[in-house]
Amino acid sequence: MIVFCGGIGGALPDIDTISLWSRFDSTIGPFFHLPHQGVDIYYGNFWYSHHNFAHSLVGGLIITSCLFVLLSLLFIICTKTNGQKNIFRRLSVYWTALFLGYVIHLIGDLPTPSLTWGGIKLFWPLPAAIGGNGLIWWWNNYDIFIITAGCCTLNAGIIFFYHTLKKPFIKYLPLFICSGSLIIILHQIEQRNVSFAYEGYTERWWAYEMKSLEIQQEILGQRLYAIMENFDHKLSIYF
Repeated sequence: MIVFCGGIGGALPDIDTISLWSRFDSTIGPFFHLPHQGVDIYYGNFWYSHHNFAHSLVGGLIITSCLFVLLSLLFIICTKTNGQKNIFRRLSVYWTALFLGYVIHLIGDLPTPSLTWGGIKLFWPLPAAIGGNGLIWWWNNYDIFIITAGCCTLNAGIIFFYHTLKKPFIKYLPLFICSGSLIIILHQIEQRNVSFAYEGYTERWWAYEMKSLEIQQEILGQRLYAIMENFDHKLSIYF
C-alpha cells in the first residue's frame, strides 16, 4: 500500500496536463471561465499551466494533503472507525508516501528541457523557474526507469518481509537502497554526453527524440532495449 501511494503521488504533478485533453475546451475550460484554449494554457505561464503550481512543493503539499484527507474520511466511513482519534496519525505514513512520490516526480523533471516554461516553478508562488537544463530528454529514459523500478521492488520486498527477518539493520536498508539508486541515476544522467537543452519550441524535436532512443540502445544493449521499447509501446503514457 505504501508503494502504491508513492506511485500515485508520483503521477499527481502531471494533473496539470489535463488542459491538453481533447474535450477540455468544451467542458472544463468553460466551467471555470478560463479565457484561453487548453493548448495555450498548457504551454503558457499561468499558475494552472504545466510546470507551474502543480509542479511546486506548495502544490505538492496542498494536492497530496487534500487527497489524504479525502481517502482518510473514506477509510473511516468504510471501516466504521469514526470514534478513533488516532486514525489520521496511523494513516500519515501513506500521506508521507504520497508526498515523497510527488517530490521525486519534481526532481525527475528538473533535468528536462526548459521549453516555454524555463524549468519548473519548484518554489511557487515565487516566479523563478528551476531546472530546464536539458540533461535528459522528456522521456525514453529506460535506464532510469529500470533503476527506479528496481529500487521500489527491493524496498517493497523489505517492507513485506520485515517482520519475518527481524534483523536490526533491515530498517536502514531502504535508505541505503534509495541513496544508492539516486547515485546511479545521477551517474547515468552524466553519461548522456548530449545536451537536450532548448527554449521555446525547436525544429530539432525529432532529432532529439531519435538521439534519446539511440542512447538507450547503447546503454541497455539491443535485447534489453527491445524489451523496454515493447513495454513502452504497450503503455498509453510517456515515461
